[in-house]
Amino acid sequence: METLNFSEWFKILCTILGAFIGYTKWVLTTQEKMKNDWKQEKIELISMIKDKIDTNVHDIQITQMNKQLYTLESKMDKLTEMVQELTVQMASHIDKERKS
Repeated sequence: METLNFSEWFKILCTILGAFIGYTKWVLTTQEKMKNDWKQEKIELISMIKDKIDTNVHDIQITQMNKQLYTLESKMDKLTEMVQELTVQMASHIDKERKS
């Protein structure tokens, strides 16, 4: 059985060390890429959430305005009825005065 000389051991050690360094660089590069992808996805998600919130707020505002418009319409209808009643009363009052 032969023993390896120094240069052969050195070549083996350098190969193992080179493989370890290459693997480490690959892992770090992959982690950096994943980190950047995650940041981009996070930004997109935040943007989507903001858009959804803005849409919900807009929908709520529209609902509130519709309620206010309905309330205003109801009040206007009541006011119109009151004006019509007042007109009828005034007409009958004027008619009574003319007859008297």
